[in-house]
Amino acid sequence: DGIRDYKVTGVQTCALPILEVLCDVGGAELDTALERLEQGRVLVREGEGWAFRHALLQDIAYNSMLRSRRRVLHGRFAAFLQSP
Repeated sequence: DGIRDYKVTGVQTCALPILEVLCDVGGAELDTALERLEQGRVLVREGEGWAFRHALLQDIAYNSMLRSRRRVLHGRFAAFLQSP
């Protein structure tokens, strides 16, 4: 799971606070995962956020998730948006 989870947000660039809500990891572990994906040319930094290098990578990440996982992540993202 992990970084591909941000695809459920529907945004092109995802800020770190959103990634922390969606991913099952945070802190140094998330930073390490993001750096590995950047080195592997999967993700790129865009401003203070992260984006998939290519739309096809983003689609693959989303389509490889189970529907039940997508529902959980959509719920987390909705809760994040509603929080003050």
